[in-house]
Amino acid sequence: MIRENVWDWWTTSIEQRMWPRTRVVVIATRWHEDDLIGRIQARQPEGWEFVNLPALAGLGDPLGRAEGEALWPEEKPAAFLRTLRQKMGRSFEALFQGNPTPREGSLFKVAKLEAVEEAPAGLRACRAWDLAATEGAGDWTAGVKASGPDADGVYYLDPLRFRCEPAERNRRIRQRAELDGADVKVRVPQDPGAAGKESAQTLVRLLAGFNVVAEPVSGKKELRAEPLAAQVNAGNVRVVTGGTDEGRRAAADLVEELRQFPFGTHDDQVDGAADAFAEVADPGPDYSSPF
Repeated sequence: MIRENVWDWWTTSIEQRMWPRTRVVVIATRWHEDDLIGRIQARQPEGWEFVNLPALAGLGDPLGRAEGEALWPEEKPAAFLRTLRQKMGRSFEALFQGNPTPREGSLFKVAKLEAVEEAPAGLRACRAWDLAATEGAGDWTAGVKASGPDADGVYYLDPLRFRCEPAERNRRIRQRAELDGADVKVRVPQDPGAAGKESAQTLVRLLAGFNVVAEPVSGKKELRAEPLAAQVNAGNVRVVTGGTDEGRRAAADLVEELRQFPFGTHDDQVDGAADAFAEVADPGPDYSSPF
């Protein structure tokens, strides 16, 4: 709500007062990827320059500093800043680094994730969908397949996402179910209200012949994601790339979304991954029975 109010203020009170030769400077602490600066960047405006000078330099520092070098070493040397980073965690990243989320992730410690080309055969599997209805921009329709556990207790995430209008979206969901195979359970969300129930029923009918379930969406996203995060942070989750460039990009997108969660702009894949993991981690007594 606060971010929406700030954006409304910017677009209705500030931008309409600008002239062609207006010069604007926005200085802010980055607490969220979808804050004012993030939204301005997302529009890719011509003529804007975005500058971030972190207290501790990272790779590709705009001032040419070596990694870890302090911005103001005379007053706040690197050793002092590193001590602050250990104490402050995410707050240090926002206040001193211009970064809304910690490098290692907030809820998900993504350094614990490993990439593999494929998951072992014969594991329980479910692909859960988080739905959107936009083409070319906005939210993503995301379907993440979770499978496992294997003999070592490891789970696997196989991500997929796209943007398209509802008819094409539904066609792709059916196509993906056929590619995954009948052994992979399909979970679709049932949003609150009559429209949400009708949409879920449409997908269930579309997926006739597959083990499909429509589940109501409820609870805070962070709570829904916590069981998966526990396994990620214990090093028990792998991300599947398929051994292709497209698969590696999809895996990298998922990892970045997990890293930013719950402060990122998008959480579509996180929702899908959390729901699919819930299905395979606790499948219940009728996992193999049809819907």
